[in-house]
Amino acid sequence: MKRIYPFICLFFFVILLTYAFFHVWDYDEAWTWLSVKNESFGDLVLYKHFVIANNHILNSLWFKLMQAAGCRHVIFYRALSLLCYIPYCYFLWKAITWKSPFPTPKAAWWLILFFLPPVLTWFSLGRGYAMAITFFMGSLYYMKAWLDEKRTSDYWKFFCCGVISSLAIVSFLFPFIAILIYIFIRSGGKVFSARNIVSAVLVLPLVCYIYYVGKIIVLNDKLINGTDHLIVNGMYSTLIGFVGIYDFIFPSPELLEHIDLVLISKVLVSLSLVPVVWIMVRKRKARAFPELSLLLLITLMLLGAHFVLKAKYPSDRSAIYFVFLLYIPIVLYIIREKNKFFKLHYFVMIFFSVVNFGLFFYAFTRPNLYQVMAANPVRSYTIISDFPNLPDDLYNELYFDGRLQFHYIAKSFESDWDRVDRTIASALQEDTADYLLVQRSTWMRDQSMFAGRPTQKLLTPSNKEVYLISIKRAAQ
Repeated sequence: MKRIYPFICLFFFVILLTYAFFHVWDYDEAWTWLSVKNESFGDLVLYKHFVIANNHILNSLWFKLMQAAGCRHVIFYRALSLLCYIPYCYFLWKAITWKSPFPTPKAAWWLILFFLPPVLTWFSLGRGYAMAITFFMGSLYYMKAWLDEKRTSDYWKFFCCGVISSLAIVSFLFPFIAILIYIFIRSGGKVFSARNIVSAVLVLPLVCYIYYVGKIIVLNDKLINGTDHLIVNGMYSTLIGFVGIYDFIFPSPELLEHIDLVLISKVLVSLSLVPVVWIMVRKRKARAFPELSLLLLITLMLLGAHFVLKAKYPSDRSAIYFVFLLYIPIVLYIIREKNKFFKLHYFVMIFFSVVNFGLFFYAFTRPNLYQVMAANPVRSYTIISDFPNLPDDLYNELYFDGRLQFHYIAKSFESDWDRVDRTIASALQEDTADYLLVQRSTWMRDQSMFAGRPTQKLLTPSNKEVYLISIKRAAQ
């Protein structure tokens, strides 16, 4: 039983490694790969051409390095995230058990919440979130260590972790600055101490750089992952949705539409959280758990940034640090107090996390376009698609030597579906392509036109349901 936590870590690492090795390139990974291909390292840092939020700078530099090394398999591009899993496990354990050892070894089982979606997902993908989460946890641990023992090395370890997490995902600057403020308040030291002056001198360029990056992203990225609201239809509501059922990988869209399981999951998470929040507020638990003080401080900072700088509030994955700041105290309270309301909310969270965990592996086992095309005879294929998809370009370049000719007849947010239907009807009549690749909505709308043609239901890398339909020439 003394090895429970290492067992949990190893068990999920094997799953992560398997998933990362065999799972298709994610949409955003492909976007990064294609975007950094013709960029220099300096241009990436300066956001010269790759000017959207998907440019997670440290991850983009890693992708560029892997490209320069000639790496082709996706595992190399995900290796940085996988490697971050090891220090993540260490920092998580130290941050939670610092000066509060668990009463029994079995209490380690309560930490399994931090090894399920939404947290676990990012350690198997070539994005910046795994690094940001890992070093945020490192900064949280070293903050506690420094406040208790005042070792200079712990302070600078905290500082380095905070800088790395902020560069990995720019929205993680908020918790880093919040921890700096919290340390200043708790330490009761001099304002102009040598440590504070050096910290200010070092953190100012970071703040300026992230402000510079943020301005570029706001001007160029129309799909930026942010919101103009704090609670209702805003940052906190997107976090509730982030821990509810994931509709984009659910195997039965009909069931989701009929029962609205996504809404039910959000309601259950919210209702079970209410008494937990009430108890923590009534008993003033912010004093006992620094994570709750940081949660409040970050919220105030985000409010200020929104009103003064017109900055958007980060949403769902961009504010994933809130999951740790809220659920580390909840888990510790369960272990110490065994409160039934806290346990109820915890198990609601676990239930939906396990469901989502299963959904990811459902998607993992489903056939995809690139598997199907790789199994076909080696020749050129023309595919008419109503779903523009960046992984198509990546796979065509890396693995198919340009043999897949995609012709997209719709934009990402197509409104003229009559035009799409006419184009599909024309393609079926003229017999000028090998395949049609259509979204579920198009399949449902035009099903009569596809009668008698061999069809395969597939999932895209973004887990969108699509249908591959053989046109006559491809079936011969």
